[in-house]
Amino acid sequence: MQHEDLTRLEREYLACVWQRASYLDDAKARLDESDLWGETHRRWYAALLRIYQDGNLDWMRLSEEIGSDDAAKVTALEITTPTLIYDRARRIRAIAQRRKVEAVAKRIVLACDNDADISTIAELVNTMRECVDESDATDIIPHREALLRTVNHLDEISKVEHAGITSPVCGAGLLKPYRAGQLVVVAGRPGMGKSAFAWQECATMAEDGHAGLVVSLEMRPEEMVKRDLARRSGITTDRMQSGQMSTYEHQQINDAIKASKDLAIHWTTQVANVTVASVAGWVRRLKRQGHDLRWVAIDYLQLMRAPSTQRREEAIAQVSRGLKLAALELDVTVILLAQLNRKCEDRDDKRPHISDLRESGAIEQDADTVLLMWRPGAYPELADKHDAADHRIIIAKQRGGGLGDVHVRWHGSTTSFHPAEDSAWP
Repeated sequence: MQHEDLTRLEREYLACVWQRASYLDDAKARLDESDLWGETHRRWYAALLRIYQDGNLDWMRLSEEIGSDDAAKVTALEITTPTLIYDRARRIRAIAQRRKVEAVAKRIVLACDNDADISTIAELVNTMRECVDESDATDIIPHREALLRTVNHLDEISKVEHAGITSPVCGAGLLKPYRAGQLVVVAGRPGMGKSAFAWQECATMAEDGHAGLVVSLEMRPEEMVKRDLARRSGITTDRMQSGQMSTYEHQQINDAIKASKDLAIHWTTQVANVTVASVAGWVRRLKRQGHDLRWVAIDYLQLMRAPSTQRREEAIAQVSRGLKLAALELDVTVILLAQLNRKCEDRDDKRPHISDLRESGAIEQDADTVLLMWRPGAYPELADKHDAADHRIIIAKQRGGGLGDVHVRWHGSTTSFHPAEDSAWP
């Protein structure tokens, strides 16, 4: 890890401590001073520990310990979700353990080069073994600490600022708000509107001030933006590209452009060889530049490059698990599009099931939420029984929430979704 990334990681940890020092009662969240790499960070952390052991943290006491200038720097540290202290502590502790192991390894090599006796080398090997064993010291916790962590988590999510982002298309109700660290899978057969759904979610979230990154491996940014302009203006993409728009239609498009020009969305232009590491790197870079990213949308899973392996299922499993871990590490919601296999088309009602996910085992396990796109009227054999605009978003999995269908209206010419009760749309 580069020094600037480690510095950012340690500062995020210190921000968590300052905002919610009670986490230090949990061994999983508490670090040793030596775990921190930066000398200044170690001094700040030591002061925070001393003050907390004497009572609650306060600025006056902190300024007495480390000086008003450093105290101001500590209190200015910010992080959106203090519960990230567990992730930051785990990563900092792992890096510190590697430093210890590397230091002992160098001593072993030096001892061998200098023809040290076997007892000295054996002692160093035992020291290295102890370092490795220490890295697993917090993998087992008593029930009391698990309970404390749960109480802290419930306290955080009860606050409005940590309530997550409500789905713009599904609204408040059956589908719970998207939260940082979640992997949300949106799956469907081709033509069921999964890309349109994801893009409408992203554009509306960005309009509400929630910045994000779109990784589209199937469509160029220009194509996605045209869809957004169609949704906002009511002018179809075909009409836009006809070159024959009326003055009124041009004005509608211009109004849509003005309304969307400041959307907090970033795009990737790379469409080949995109890996989990690529996505994580882009998010880290944007965060270092000061962008408060809340979500990442990826279209779609099966087009991502997986580590070379003999079985496709194993490769998809590695990508799926990697994206879930990235969501936790980067403190973002990952909205991941995925293809369904053809099994649903063999059923009489064509209704998709979660088991229809291609290479589904790992995806089902890693996802916090799975949404299946179903528009029965799109199938000729069901067209006489279902309105062509009738669309169901099936909540097939939702940790901490219920399952069921969200009914919306599909407007094909503008590739957009609207509330089922909205009479303004056919």
